[in-house]
Amino acid sequence: MEDKNLFDDIERDLERPRLDNEPCFEYLNISARIESQKIRELLEQWFKRYPSEHQDDLRGRFRDKDDRIHIGAFFELYLHELMIRSGYEVEVHPDINGTTNHPDFEVLTDELEFYLEATSVM
Repeated sequence: MEDKNLFDDIERDLERPRLDNEPCFEYLNISARIESQKIRELLEQWFKRYPSEHQDDLRGRFRDKDDRIHIGAFFELYLHELMIRSGYEVEVHPDINGTTNHPDFEVLTDELEFYLEATSVM
């Protein structure tokens, strides 16, 4: 089974800053700047911990040219990592009895259970 990555495995030589109208993902994907490399490495680590059965959906939204969609996917990835590192068990897009809606996460501990919906406003 091939590993999935958020970013392309390509040669990078772009050293300029991001342009105002340039999609965030596109810039991060092609930038050779050390800051961009460190961001890519961190996000790939987070993505590896995201449940494999949900990676395709998140990856597609993360790579979107529309920054609103990209940032929303980034925020979901961030919240998932935050909950995992905080010691919670996390279920992505859980089923809820009586509705066809699926929140982003169900977060569980021995003493606590809650739903978490990631929303970003731009």
